[in-house]
Amino acid sequence: MKKTRLIKLVLLSCMILCVMLIGFSRSEAVLRDRLNTGKADADVLVASYNNWKMTVARTGASRYMILPLNTFQGLSISAPNASGQVKIDFATGSVTATVNGLPAGEWNIWLIHNSENSSTMPDFDDETINAGSFQFENGVGQINTNLGRDLLARFSVDRIAVAPAGQHPAQGFVLTGAPTLFERLLRKEEAQTAKKSALGIMPALFQTIIPTASADASSLEALVARGRQVFNNEKFNGNSRSCATCHPEGNNFTVDPTFIATLAPNNPLFVAEFTPALAQNFENPALMRRLGLFLENADGFDDLQHKFVMRAANNLNGISQTLKAADPSLIVDFTAPADQPLSPPLQRLGWGGDGAPGNGTLRDFAIGAVIQHFTKTLNRTPGVDFRLPTDQELDAMEAFQRSLGRQEELNLGSSGASPRGVGGLQLKNALLSEGKRLFTDAGNSFEPNKKNCTACHFNGGGSAAFTFSPNRDGITNFATCLDCSPFGFNAAEGTGTVDMPEVAANGLPLDGGFGRVPLPDGSFGEMAFIRFSPDFAITVPNKEFNSPSLIEAADSGPYFHHHLATTLEDAIAFYGTPAFAASGAGGVATIQFGGTGTGKDNSEVQAIGAFLRALNALDNIRSVVALSGRAQKTSNLADARNLATLALGDNNDAIRVLTAGGLATESKNPASSVFKAVLSLQASKALLETAIKQNNVSSVKTILTAVVVAQRTARLLLADPNTLPASFRN
Repeated sequence: MKKTRLIKLVLLSCMILCVMLIGFSRSEAVLRDRLNTGKADADVLVASYNNWKMTVARTGASRYMILPLNTFQGLSISAPNASGQVKIDFATGSVTATVNGLPAGEWNIWLIHNSENSSTMPDFDDETINAGSFQFENGVGQINTNLGRDLLARFSVDRIAVAPAGQHPAQGFVLTGAPTLFERLLRKEEAQTAKKSALGIMPALFQTIIPTASADASSLEALVARGRQVFNNEKFNGNSRSCATCHPEGNNFTVDPTFIATLAPNNPLFVAEFTPALAQNFENPALMRRLGLFLENADGFDDLQHKFVMRAANNLNGISQTLKAADPSLIVDFTAPADQPLSPPLQRLGWGGDGAPGNGTLRDFAIGAVIQHFTKTLNRTPGVDFRLPTDQELDAMEAFQRSLGRQEELNLGSSGASPRGVGGLQLKNALLSEGKRLFTDAGNSFEPNKKNCTACHFNGGGSAAFTFSPNRDGITNFATCLDCSPFGFNAAEGTGTVDMPEVAANGLPLDGGFGRVPLPDGSFGEMAFIRFSPDFAITVPNKEFNSPSLIEAADSGPYFHHHLATTLEDAIAFYGTPAFAASGAGGVATIQFGGTGTGKDNSEVQAIGAFLRALNALDNIRSVVALSGRAQKTSNLADARNLATLALGDNNDAIRVLTAGGLATESKNPASSVFKAVLSLQASKALLETAIKQNNVSSVKTILTAVVVAQRTARLLLADPNTLPASFRN
């Protein structure tokens, strides 16, 4: 009896000691240095992932992995009309798949677990499961099998591929798909939980002490920091470019002619100018230097001389807010290829929504960028001209990019308010308030004399606010208000930017955007144009382009996919031109500017520009405060200086956007709140320049405390902080 009691006491003492050690380690974690993640904020990634996880748990979707299967440009065996979908039920072990558009014959579906540090695509040393074979007949192939719950619990699915029967997918595949970062994180957590459960009661006890409902913040921070390093420095054994070559962190993750003019002649951006193998059909150096445009083979690499477009590098700030897929009420997404109408991109990337191959995800974008832009020759042979990223690198880069910029939408009072524009964000300046009123002046479809900015840029972001769904916010037909649905989706729209006179004047090639709509034979009755059939042989290009977020626009010009609008006001004025009026979007959301003056000097254009500049400055301020706060959580002088340098860049952007365009006159008025805000930002600039020169981290932190005060003062002069999202009130 005494021996039993002694054993219990020993066990209890061990448990108490473990709890104390856990407490100490937690305290240590709170006090530890924050890793330098640059302009990415790992905390927002943790919050975003945990929110996503709660959603899939609530809906029961966590038991499934549902992956579209698509061809991957530059890597797949040719089968341009093929697509499909795989559904894995981890609770039962079942695997179901449907594939369309393959040539007749026998095919296998493979589940692939990539070997550590091997390519993300199938390799011979990967672990594989042949999920079954199917005969492709009558245009459809299907598999419905059960691999067993235990087998799937032990197998980490990194990729799925469809290959000809008798052929390993490393020898060639037609279709493929891979889970995104959040899906991968969830499966890893489930695997860890399963391992703990297998050990018995003690792990269950410790789970009550250390709940595993939330993501491990420190591990995700390390992943973001690793992603920054890969994004900025990894060359993938290619032509010396990195992701940051075209998306530099210090220039708002984009390049423009002014920035390009500062680069040395041997900068990797100009690799086509000094590498003979890339001298033709890889870039157009003249257009790159003059307009900041890159050559993209958006429709494949089979005819490099004729099949290409010229597009700007997208700004990546706030990219997590512009990835949302199309509204499912649309039935099909008009940016889906005509021959794959049921396989639209899962995420919105690039100017046309076609910026990523495969499933169109941020993960696939990185793979496509390596193939398109990193190659040593136009052969684009993996393992020779470049190496493909590993899953670990893709995880890290996705984590980094998802952590960039704002993570919340503003509330402009643009939906449900009467009159529109009342409520939501409140600004401290008459011109800014007038710009907001005009920006949120939306009407019904085809209603004239409305600005309708919020129809495609709801709350200033990149989400369209209209919907065709009768189940969404009372919308019953197309002829209703264009900003009535707060459930919007990221849409591609035909706005006529491809028909601007400047396009031909600058010798740009035709760019049809993304999406071709199959037309029915003869009849347009009963919305027949959305009743797709493989028999429809006629297709029309949509000339559609994504609606980017405007909150980050003012400091990331020039504008549009071809950079032919020099200033923000030039871009706004375009929507009053015949080119826009003749476009698909212009026919539905007609825009007419009143006021005085013409073009970019029109008073309403100037007011809207001033409003958007203020939104940009508020986002800059949010970023400066966040960067300063993270710099104060490190004992590393180099990291503190680096973060202060990035903060200085955002601070200078805020000054620049507030002293240009429609705000130029306003800022010269000493009584103006904008003028006073600029003075506070200029004081902050001097402080940041001083902080960067300090030789000890304590001095940097002390100065950054004053920087935060100056930033909050500027914010208070521009807007009522209580009407901003929580992350903008930092």
